[in-house]
Amino acid sequence: MANHGMLFLDEVGDMPLHIQSKLLRALERREIVRLGANIPVKVDVRFIAATNRHLEDMIAEKKFREDLYYRLNVIPLYIPSLKERREDILVLTDYFIAKYMKLFQKRVASVSEAVRQHFQSYTWPGNVRELENMVEYLINMVDSGGTITDSLLPVSFRLRQDSLHSEAVISLDELERQAIKGALARFGTTVHGKQRAAKALGIGQATLYRKIKKYGLDE
Repeated sequence: MANHGMLFLDEVGDMPLHIQSKLLRALERREIVRLGANIPVKVDVRFIAATNRHLEDMIAEKKFREDLYYRLNVIPLYIPSLKERREDILVLTDYFIAKYMKLFQKRVASVSEAVRQHFQSYTWPGNVRELENMVEYLINMVDSGGTITDSLLPVSFRLRQDSLHSEAVISLDELERQAIKGALARFGTTVHGKQRAAKALGIGQATLYRKIKKYGLDE
């Protein structure tokens, strides 16, 4: 199917050794053998391969073929992670907001400065995929025409943020209490408000009521 075109091989570093040998043979001979056949077929394909692994280390560990590495590494391109190009974070954020507003047919009035600062300072270990997933989550959570505020951020995200930027050790209970308090402040303490708060926090309603009582937030 890729004949006279390009074939993109994602996560090539995860390819098993026995498949690596087949790929190398296809690259060297410019031919393949279809499944169930035994006659080689000539192909003209340009390959683009991507990986987030250190292939040189894998070669030393005998997990990646050195000959395949040099065959693929003809024109190397290095794409820095988000933490190395922080100027792109907000540009990508706005792009993904527009994408998911259109997909979900919702309108977002704005994104709070606090959320933008959180995004700018976060290391994004999952890179662009993690940022996109975060924006998709937030668009799902925010009311149409509303503002994305830090109270909508998942508790797990705020836990990681606090561990990165605070020298003081804050207990998990305190972080959880703050998250629940923020959700109640946003959605209200009515039955409907608590239902929405539980959904935003990713917990069940019974769990929310139990934790409200535990932290004395029903006073």
